[in-house]
Amino acid sequence: ADPSTKYDIPANTWSPGENTYVFLRETTTGTTRYLVFKASGKPFTDEEQFLEVTSLFAKTPNKYNIKDVTGWDSPELLHVQTQTEQGAKGPSFWFDVPSRAFLQLAS
Repeated sequence: ADPSTKYDIPANTWSPGENTYVFLRETTTGTTRYLVFKASGKPFTDEEQFLEVTSLFAKTPNKYNIKDVTGWDSPELLHVQTQTEQGAKGPSFWFDVPSRAFLQLAS
């Protein structure tokens, strides 16, 4: 990794149950990415060693930015907090790892 890159292991970083997944926070020069790995070390596909939650979220048709990823709400659902472009609190989402879908929560 680049010497200016910092990796954090947030609380609740291992998925519950079988510890199938682990997520890390990567920060480089003010840019934050959230990375999901298979705990087995195996890649998701031949082209993907990990899933980069931030760029996957940016491809969705919404007007929010990721503020933080707080951890696992179930073995396959990662909790994502958002904010508006103006910095106001946005809705929370679940990132469903197997389907790579973002599901907006009611609150």
